[in-house]
Amino acid sequence: MNLAEVEDVALDITADGPDNTITSLAFEFQKRDNGRKKRVSFYSAKHDNNLMKLDEDFKLGQKWQKLLSDCLKF
Repeated sequence: MNLAEVEDVALDITADGPDNTITSLAFEFQKRDNGRKKRVSFYSAKHDNNLMKLDEDFKLGQKWQKLLSDCLKF
């Protein structure tokens, strides 16, 4: 992803089931020129047996989303 072509970035959280268990985390990048969005996944519950990595990946995702958003402001 070329950040020079990105207008905005968001943390996309997908939850499922009656207890809204997070099943995937991704960054969603919106392009400047056409507004199209590209999703880049970085966490999937199907690869995390006991959801051991979820909390850490979620916190890292929040930090990176803020860093990327701040960089896009310049």
